[in-house]
Amino acid sequence: MAVIVCLGVLVGFYRSGWRIGVYVVDRAGSKAATFRQDIARPTRATVALRTETENRTTSKGAPVTIRTVYRGTNRVLLVHEFTNMNSRLFFCDNEARFEELDEDRDGFFECVILRSGWAADLFEEFTRTPDGSVAPLSGEEYLRLWEEMHRRGMTR
Repeated sequence: MAVIVCLGVLVGFYRSGWRIGVYVVDRAGSKAATFRQDIARPTRATVALRTETENRTTSKGAPVTIRTVYRGTNRVLLVHEFTNMNSRLFFCDNEARFEELDEDRDGFFECVILRSGWAADLFEEFTRTPDGSVAPLSGEEYLRLWEEMHRRGMTR
């Protein structure tokens, strides 16, 4: 059994494009590289933006418009337009990472949420003021929001 002494990132350029890997060095000094994924050079097809719009009805009968923006095959933006509020979810690596809420549909997004993934227990919510500054929720507000998200099945 090898004991890991060093762990690092190995980047190389091959004919197929850039590759990123993780390498480990054991006590004997042997190095083994494991490539995680190929990172191909961007092409017009992989960076092109595509928008899909869908009109739905909520379970309570209210209309909602859902606009999804893709870069290639990866979702990068999801916009929900409800009659009483709007939300924008920003994606990286096909995971929702950042969300803004316009709770009164006045065009100003009063709430900012950072998350570790789509349905995650790890998140932070901030209130944005008209001057652009943000403040994190109080502990009591955070706990109340987490319990509400958990009750709705929005956490893991």
